[in-house]
Amino acid sequence: MSEFAFTTQPIGFKNPSFVLSIDVESWEEANIDCHMPTNPSLVRQVDKVLEILAKHNAKATFFILGKVAQTFPEVVKSIASVGHEVACHSYFHKPIYRQTPEEFKADLLRAKQVLELVSGQKVCGFRAPYFSITRESLWALPILIEAGFGYDSSLVPVRAPNYGFVDGKEGFYRLCLSNGVSLIEAPPATARVFGYRVPLGGGYFKMFSKEPFIRKLADLQSRKLPAVFYFHPHELEELPLRKELNGVPFWIYWKENMGRRQMREKLELLLAAFCFTSFREGLGL
Repeated sequence: MSEFAFTTQPIGFKNPSFVLSIDVESWEEANIDCHMPTNPSLVRQVDKVLEILAKHNAKATFFILGKVAQTFPEVVKSIASVGHEVACHSYFHKPIYRQTPEEFKADLLRAKQVLELVSGQKVCGFRAPYFSITRESLWALPILIEAGFGYDSSLVPVRAPNYGFVDGKEGFYRLCLSNGVSLIEAPPATARVFGYRVPLGGGYFKMFSKEPFIRKLADLQSRKLPAVFYFHPHELEELPLRKELNGVPFWIYWKENMGRRQMREKLELLLAAFCFTSFREGLGL
């Protein structure tokens, strides 16, 4: 893998705000089958997110599946119309390391095209489904650069069964490949929960106490360092997932429903305590 050797360079951040990022896919697409139809409940869930962000005067970056944009273009238009950034989350919610480079490139370009067409924005940011750019799929990085992406948010510096890039680091940096091309890497920050390093947000924020996450953001704020927080619209559903879980193992049912009723309250506390913006505004792109 020598052709994917890289070096890193620190970069500046336009302001001391934190970046808020939202991965937009229906629960079924991410947890059962990436080719399942997008659940119409996603429209309502995104509306709820937009309502909360407006209440707290927060801007965000929405990493949206191309399939979602194709099925529900009004979701993308509603996000873009109020000044949030539209970014790419692939077309299908399929791990990068389960694709060939040719398959990934086709999926990526298909998603970028539909997102730009529907949103009217130039799409310059990418986050892999499941943060699935790992040591085994670094070949995706030059494909992103070739496709015109300016930043990536996939190389989370944690060790997990299906994702994680332990050679990465926290913060924002320029990732320079050996062939001379580069892009900005800006993964979610991490926090320690019960001794384990986990990404800052998502299911971890939903399931566990908010305290480790708030402590981490407060520490970064005191040192004037940027950070990325993320979540999914479906995590704001207060009613337990039932119909969607037919045939799904019980432990997944338990994990997905744990903390669901408290998620909105915790998120609003976070938005009230810290200032959030989009990648585009924070990086000055």
